[in-house]
Amino acid sequence: MEFEKIQTIEKIGKNREKLLELEKTGNYVFHGSPSTLDFLSPHQAEGENMKTGEMEKDGSPAICASDLAEQAIFRALIHEKCSSKDSRTGFGTDEADDLHFWTTQNLIDIAKNSTGKVYVIEKNQFNKFKGHEWRSNQPIIPEVVIEVTFDDLPKDIKIIE
Repeated sequence: MEFEKIQTIEKIGKNREKLLELEKTGNYVFHGSPSTLDFLSPHQAEGENMKTGEMEKDGSPAICASDLAEQAIFRALIHEKCSSKDSRTGFGTDEADDLHFWTTQNLIDIAKNSTGKVYVIEKNQFNKFKGHEWRSNQPIIPEVVIEVTFDDLPKDIKIIE
């Protein structure tokens, strides 16, 4: 399978607005990552079992994306793998479907000096999985990659201990 180089928009710190505009069209899903990737490929998703607290497989291997741009921005910049075992982070929606974010202060501090990538993909290449999550089991070349920085993060992140 051949892949072309992905176009990148370079407006560091001002791309949240562009991503929210793309979200409003309803035509795209968003995948946030700290890594630069030429294409996205399926991986095994894991989720926390709320009864046992253990991580376990969540569906088949897939590319996971969200129809909410802010969720992808958060995932691109705030991720537990870049720090200690005391780092925790998460997001979810409430009864009104409002999105909420939480993380530890050390991950916020790391994000202040980090960049991430939000991969924008046509929604018709994905199937709705649950909530705002969409999945595809095929490798995909994104329409565009938008670099994000700390200034692009949602403003209402709750700091947890």
